[in-house]
Amino acid sequence: MRRFSSRLRSTSTVAAIASLTAIALLVPTAASADPIGTIQQVSTFSPTSNFTTCGSTSVASNGGVTLAAWAGPTSGPVSASVNVALLGVGGVAGPTVTYQPSDSTPLAQPSNCEPISVDAGANGGFLVTWNDASTDGAIYGVLVSSTGAFIGGAFAVSSNTNYIDTETVTAAWSPADSRYLVTWKTRVDSAFPGALGSQQLVGRFIDGAGAPIGADFLVTNFATQVNDSQDVAYGGGTWVVVGVGNNDGVLRAVTVSASGVVSAPIAVPSPTTSTTGPSVEFNAVSGQFLIVSRDASPWGQLLQPSGALVGAPFTISTNKGSRPRVTAIGADGWLVAWHGAGGADVSGIEVSTAGAPVGAPAVISAGANSAAVESNFRPELAFSAATGEAYVVWSRRIAAAGQTNVFARAWFVAAPAPVVVPAAEPTLVVTGVDSDRAMVSFAVGGLALLAGMGALVIRRRRMASADL
Repeated sequence: MRRFSSRLRSTSTVAAIASLTAIALLVPTAASADPIGTIQQVSTFSPTSNFTTCGSTSVASNGGVTLAAWAGPTSGPVSASVNVALLGVGGVAGPTVTYQPSDSTPLAQPSNCEPISVDAGANGGFLVTWNDASTDGAIYGVLVSSTGAFIGGAFAVSSNTNYIDTETVTAAWSPADSRYLVTWKTRVDSAFPGALGSQQLVGRFIDGAGAPIGADFLVTNFATQVNDSQDVAYGGGTWVVVGVGNNDGVLRAVTVSASGVVSAPIAVPSPTTSTTGPSVEFNAVSGQFLIVSRDASPWGQLLQPSGALVGAPFTISTNKGSRPRVTAIGADGWLVAWHGAGGADVSGIEVSTAGAPVGAPAVISAGANSAAVESNFRPELAFSAATGEAYVVWSRRIAAAGQTNVFARAWFVAAPAPVVVPAAEPTLVVTGVDSDRAMVSFAVGGLALLAGMGALVIRRRRMASADL
């Protein structure tokens, strides 16, 4: 990324506003939702491995660290290994670090077909969770440090192993409560025989060291049951979990407190009854969750932490696509990405904090259904506020070579880490005063600023070549 810096001389005008002791300038370095950099290959499976054909990938950012995770082949008899790699600026992947659960826990084998999950957590680290392929039911996890190193071995997340047909697992960390809520979709006939339907979402709290807090509990208890997709996010003092009814196709959300109190289901209106593949993410700037899903194409719905719906559902894109995923990007709203029908390209779009798509969808993967690339599928998203980059990670099948690998691309440079301008070195020049609105405008290099009522709004103006 390009950085701008110059030493600006003080003026007598600036002295008049010396009470501004310091101002943090968030400098945008690219247009909203513009792809940047190049597509990076993250994993390097050989053509004979034919691995990750189901797209078992995930990505999360924590501070200035972004970690990609995926299932991979092993040298032993187990189904798969857990692989992680740090993503640098531009999405460039560091060395892959592999953990074979069978080294310490024989019944903790990730499935190469059911996506594993990586989520930011305590001390700048991460929690990777997966469904045990050997039992098709129990949930396991392993901690990863901020340097991308595995901490200890695999541990049991679920307190009950009497689950079958477990299909998805996700997690979200609450810094206020120092715990993750891990959720998964499974059949609960044996574990919770009194449930209203056999297919439900189950959850359990895990602390930052991987120790369980309490036992498994039903997150949903829908008579309509829940289909194969679900997601969880934390924000505003609560977790929100989303899933779709297996019998009626209705998307429903529940809120979960740190004590495990689950709200009544919140029916989210959708364009049709064929909704599937929901995802949810909290934006700390807007104070709202964005739920995304798809029928023929991606759509969204804003939700308050209280569970109140905000406005009506809205179309995110008219492009047909499946399995949309969402990440928050601060004041700019959210980014949503999905894969096209039949393994077409991965595309994405920005959604504003008001719940409206911004511009046209961007093609992220660029190259599906060509002689070299057969398909791109199952994108995952993460945003790093420290670098201002969002990262899209997805699976790509190479037609000629016959194997599937994990790829990444940095997307949407927003505001990187603040540049602090101290009052001891004044740099602001007053360019106008609006007494009617009690607003004062300033200029700092290539930035236009508007201040008033205790707020500072930063707007970027187009820079001439002499400014660079």
